[in-house]
Amino acid sequence: RQASCIHALCQSEADSIRSFGLENPICVIPNGVNLPPANAVQTSNKNPTEEKTLLFLGRIHPKKGLENLIQAYSMLPASIRNQWIIQIAGWDQNHQADLTRLAASCGVASRVHFPGPRFGLEKQQMFQQCDAFALPSFSEGLPMSVLEAWSYAKPSIITKACNLPEGTTHEATIQCDAELYSIKEALTSLFNLSDRDRANMGRSAQQLVIEKFTWPHVASQFAEVYHWLHGHSPPPPTVQIG
Repeated sequence: RQASCIHALCQSEADSIRSFGLENPICVIPNGVNLPPANAVQTSNKNPTEEKTLLFLGRIHPKKGLENLIQAYSMLPASIRNQWIIQIAGWDQNHQADLTRLAASCGVASRVHFPGPRFGLEKQQMFQQCDAFALPSFSEGLPMSVLEAWSYAKPSIITKACNLPEGTTHEATIQCDAELYSIKEALTSLFNLSDRDRANMGRSAQQLVIEKFTWPHVASQFAEVYHWLHGHSPPPPTVQIG
C-alpha cells in the first residue's frame, strides 16, 4: 500500500490489483524479449507430404492446458492430424506421466513427443525447426514463450488467458478459450491454413514483437515511469491513477 507505483504485466493483472483493494498508481508494461539473429529466423521449407511440428515449450504443469491439447488433437480427422506431430518440451512438474498415459489412451502416443527441457542453442533450434507454437493455458501473466515464438515468426494458438489480445487484432495468432472444443477448433483452423498463410501469420507476429515487445521498447516505458516518479514529467500513458 505504500508503493509509489505497482507494475502489472497486463490489464488483467492491473484489474486484479484493483480488485484486491489497492489504490496505488499502476503501470501496465509487458515483458520483453530480444529478437533472434536474422539468420536464426526461417520459415518452413518442408514439402507438402512432410510432417509438421506443433511446439509447446515451458513448464509441464496442469495449468498449461496440455491435456486438452492432446485430447483435441486426437479428435481431429486422421487426414488432418497425421500431417502434424506435437512436441511438448520443458521441465516436468509431476505431470508428464499423466500426459503420456493420456496420449496412449487417445491413440496418439507415437505422435506426441516429450524431448525434455531445452535451453540456449537447443531452445533456439526448437523454435527454428517448429512450424507453429501452442500455449493452451488456463492461467498466465504474460507468457515469455509466446513472445519468443512470435520473435521467430511462428504462427501460434494461444488462449485468452495468455493476456495477449494484440495477437488477434494484428492477425498474429489464433486465439481460443482454454476448453477442449475451442482448442479443437483452433487446431483445425491452424492446420487447414496454407503454408503461405501460416508464414504470413508468423511475419505479423514478429512485427508485433518488434513494435511492442522488444527490450528497448519496454525499457523506454519503464524510464518514462521513473521520470514521472521523480517529478520530471506527467504520468506516461502506461500509468493508471486511482
